[in-house]
Amino acid sequence: MIKSMTGYAKKVEHFDDFSVKVEAKTLNSKYIDTKVKLPRWFNHLEIQILNLVKDKLDRGKVDLFVDVTYNKIPKIPKVNNSVLSEVINLLKAIKVEHGIHDEIKLENIFQFDNVLHFDEDEDFSKEIESKILETISKCLEDLDNMRIYEGSSLEKYIYSRLDDLENIIGQIDSIKDKAINDIYEKIKKRIGTLFGSEMDLNRLYQEAALLAERADIEEEVTRVRSHIVHFRNIMKNEFPVGKKLDFMCQELYREFNTIGSKSGDTFVINLVVDGKNIVDKIREQVQNLI
Repeated sequence: MIKSMTGYAKKVEHFDDFSVKVEAKTLNSKYIDTKVKLPRWFNHLEIQILNLVKDKLDRGKVDLFVDVTYNKIPKIPKVNNSVLSEVINLLKAIKVEHGIHDEIKLENIFQFDNVLHFDEDEDFSKEIESKILETISKCLEDLDNMRIYEGSSLEKYIYSRLDDLENIIGQIDSIKDKAINDIYEKIKKRIGTLFGSEMDLNRLYQEAALLAERADIEEEVTRVRSHIVHFRNIMKNEFPVGKKLDFMCQELYREFNTIGSKSGDTFVINLVVDGKNIVDKIREQVQNLI
């Protein structure tokens, strides 16, 4: 299966007393890298959410945003009267001691800790927590489906470019023997120019054989074809594939480089340039795959 690392999903679930909205976005990354933004009262869920993301998504930079809206208050604010009295007495004493005539305002009072405390409806909070995790799970499933869809598009593109590579290596294969023969003729002409009728045929054969061996690209052509077959097998039968296919692109690029450095034939060199360009395009897309 082929999956893209990039994707986006949004899920909104409505319940009797609240609603949960989850948005998830993924980008390319070598590893799973998750950032979660939660309502403050539910920050304690972060570890569970990170584990959930790790189970659902294999790789990528993940940004997850969670929002909760309420039809009733989950935590009821109450005044701690004993603390309130102490704070008011303290503020009055400060006013008298320092001759301050400003009124004591609520914003002054509530700057002190513990003036307000919140009675939590534990059953309600647990229900919200459960629905947050449930909605995140659904959103991640939608995201994963989108990544599969994007992956199928990349798969078609890559297969098409592999067909192009097979065509190029076929053309190179079809003219490689002619390139060797051209080398022979060039050496023959050069030695003939130097020695005329006294040309040593043994010397000619030795020089031609040496250069032909150096210019022989049979092994590289075979390896390119083998790499393309392996590339297709990985895409068809393995998961994840991104890192392996990236390595295969490096190997394909190296073989084309070697063919180019060995061959002196202009047509072959032009085909090598085209082949390397296609490998670059494949690798650009491969780096989007999980």
